[in-house]
Amino acid sequence: MHNNSSSVDITSIKHSVLKIVILTVITFFFYPPVWILKVRPTVNRLNSNRKISATIPVVFLVIATIYLIAAFFEGGIEGISPGSVYVSYLSTFSSYLFYLLIIGNIAILLLCFKIRRILLDHYGPNLNISALATFFLEIFYLQHKINKL
Repeated sequence: MHNNSSSVDITSIKHSVLKIVILTVITFFFYPPVWILKVRPTVNRLNSNRKISATIPVVFLVIATIYLIAAFFEGGIEGISPGSVYVSYLSTFSSYLFYLLIIGNIAILLLCFKIRRILLDHYGPNLNISALATFFLEIFYLQHKINKL
């Protein structure tokens, strides 16, 4: 399913890698799922049977937001009454959310590999996208490779 003469315009998803790094840092690492949501429509138009769903990034963002809110309230409540039952419930709830965030990060990594595969399907075997670099650098490496297309 190789299509070397791309009919899909990908210029809308070409962005500075430095910009992506800065956005990731200033959003407290919320940006990777946002990046996936931003590139998804263009990537899904590429010539591949694989497609990216919005479900995983959206669920990740919801869980991360709830985690931050719970952590904020847990810290505020602990300052008032450390032995409170509410603090215990929030602490347990935050712990569960933390584990869900770890699972969410793994899911985001898997989506990065899926995007890698879609790019390889569309542009053919001559496109060199390292699995190792995708594993360690995720969206930053994929953005770098997209910028070179």
